[in-house]
Amino acid sequence: EAKIYGGSFVGGKGAKDNGYPILVQNSAKVHVYSGSFDGEIKVDRSAEIIFYGCFKRDRLQVSGTFPDETYLDVSIRTSYGGEITLMAVSEQECDTAPSMSPTNFPT
Repeated sequence: EAKIYGGSFVGGKGAKDNGYPILVQNSAKVHVYSGSFDGEIKVDRSAEIIFYGCFKRDRLQVSGTFPDETYLDVSIRTSYGGEITLMAVSEQECDTAPSMSPTNFPT
């Protein structure tokens, strides 16, 4: 299990194809609270990536803002049971996700 609170993640450049800024696999969990990501993220083999903030998903594309107002717009590919979870947080009022105030439960 890993927690990301910021940083710049860039996939490697290859002769045939580019690498992933984040590869989550083998039942791992990655909690993302902020950061910038250049390239497609991959989540597979029963792993999960969880983004905290105001996000929306349109097929492979996830976009929105983290609580620190960092903007995210990234493609995420899932396979073999990989999951993407978008989690609203009480510190941030979202138009794209359910509010968690004042009860700390989605409304």
